[in-house]
Amino acid sequence: MSLTPDQFEELLKRYYTENADHDEFEDDEEDYSDFSWHSVEWDFAQPVTVSGIVLQVEEQHGGEGQGDQLWIVVKATTPDGNVQYFRKSGWYASYDGGYYDYDLEEVFPKEILKTVWVTS
Repeated sequence: MSLTPDQFEELLKRYYTENADHDEFEDDEEDYSDFSWHSVEWDFAQPVTVSGIVLQVEEQHGGEGQGDQLWIVVKATTPDGNVQYFRKSGWYASYDGGYYDYDLEEVFPKEILKTVWVTS
């Protein structure tokens, strides 16, 4: 089983719909107003199962002191063992906070060798 970015985002919205305080909303079918990528940072720090698919934040970057780039990568593991990664990117400004407003995309891990310079 393989997910498209749209299907992945629907899983997140389903999680927030199922876990929302339904007393606050008139239309339970569209009450994923608690869904935001900032919520995902916290809510999926530990594995969460949604419709049999395990979701967990794999890595994130950005925010105060880390420049203007902002992104989060979430790992999705399906019941048949298929693993996919999805990244949502955005930008951060110290005066205004962060916004995840770029398209959701599937990404793939790639290890690289990096040289750093240290003093003895």
